[in-house]
Amino acid sequence: MSNRPASFEDQATACLKAAETHRAPLMRFAVSLMGNDEAGRDLFSHVVLLAHDTIQSKGFTGDDFHLYMFRILKNEAAKLRPSSKKHVELSEKMMRELMDEESPVDMRAHFAEQVAKELESQYAPAEVALMKLHAEGYSYRDIAAITNGGDFSWIRRKVERMKAQLRETFSVQF
Repeated sequence: MSNRPASFEDQATACLKAAETHRAPLMRFAVSLMGNDEAGRDLFSHVVLLAHDTIQSKGFTGDDFHLYMFRILKNEAAKLRPSSKKHVELSEKMMRELMDEESPVDMRAHFAEQVAKELESQYAPAEVALMKLHAEGYSYRDIAAITNGGDFSWIRRKVERMKAQLRETFSVQF
């Protein structure tokens, strides 16, 4: 942020304005990290207050407030989510049941749920967050900025590896 406010109080106020301006994508990200609307809203509120209080006491030296809040969302969600998850095996029988669904919309929703469970069972929450941001249409550069992931090419390789594993996991020969 090139025209950064001089005082910490002004920076904290600017952070709150950025949170309001970018509320929709921040909220979507929070909900996707937590898995439901209520927990996502709670996480979002917690992060806005945490960012405000931190900036008010220590100042802000970053580039963009909303990218800072994306990083805090990711870090705080990782603290709140349980670390051990049971692996959900996708059997051939489950895949056949999916294929026998009458409604294509129901089938896609069920399949998306199974993909999400598979991701969560195989990868850390931070890695799942990368894939969710990619699925929402963010570019690899944007994802790197949001997650403070460094080199965007690393993000691209990680997402491509995850997609390849998902293709392998969900390809069933009948």
